[in-house]
Amino acid sequence: MSTAEFLFMCVQPSSALAILFVLGLVALWRRRRLGTGLLALAALGYLALGLLPIGSAALRVLEQRFPAITELDSAPDGIIILGGAHLNPYKLDPLHVPLNEWAERLTAGAALAKRYPQAKLIVTDGGVPLPAATLSVMLLRSLGIPQEQLVVEDRSQSTWENAVFSYDLVQPKPGERYVMVTSAWHMPRAVATFRTAGWPEPIAFPVDHVTDHRPAWRAWNRTLAQGLVLADLAAREYVALADYYVTGRISQLLPGELP
Repeated sequence: MSTAEFLFMCVQPSSALAILFVLGLVALWRRRRLGTGLLALAALGYLALGLLPIGSAALRVLEQRFPAITELDSAPDGIIILGGAHLNPYKLDPLHVPLNEWAERLTAGAALAKRYPQAKLIVTDGGVPLPAATLSVMLLRSLGIPQEQLVVEDRSQSTWENAVFSYDLVQPKPGERYVMVTSAWHMPRAVATFRTAGWPEPIAFPVDHVTDHRPAWRAWNRTLAQGLVLADLAAREYVALADYYVTGRISQLLPGELP
């Protein structure tokens, strides 16, 4: 875990509320009014983020930057699957490839690869000690994707490294067409990062949507835990967008489709 990841883990909404709660308990010993206020603030924040569609509303903004598509107007030169779809393996073989909630990145990428067999399927995902791209290849091969269609980048640890390392590997040419497959909430940062890294404008193929077509005010969370998970996910992505913007890895704070 990097220092940035550790710091965010401490300040993400769910962690911040837990810290606030502990501070309130400690403050009760010496300053009862302050402690009571902190506990009340933590409780209100927990209920608000848990019940109200705050996290889903923030994610909806990101997911609507690149609308979902079902068909391409012509065959692409390549299909890029960004990493993040795996859990740690408990057994290493093609029949036991553990997936998380972002697994549609792989299944949708495999479906596109079967539809366009002449397009290279670029898998970019690192990891320690086992690169996640290794797991992705095992799954894709079991789904019938031929080895010769695959291009594997297994060193990257971030979206920026996804873009840079896979660019070095593929050497895309101006005018070529590459479809990008990643979660809808991640697509704005991913597309903008690949632009900065020199790729031809990616064709966004967003998957793993966490919001639906209901008005945000009707999308109440089913459980408190769900609300906190969505709030943490939204906060993490907005912090990452700000970080990438400040460090020059993207040119817009909230990227979208080009005019």
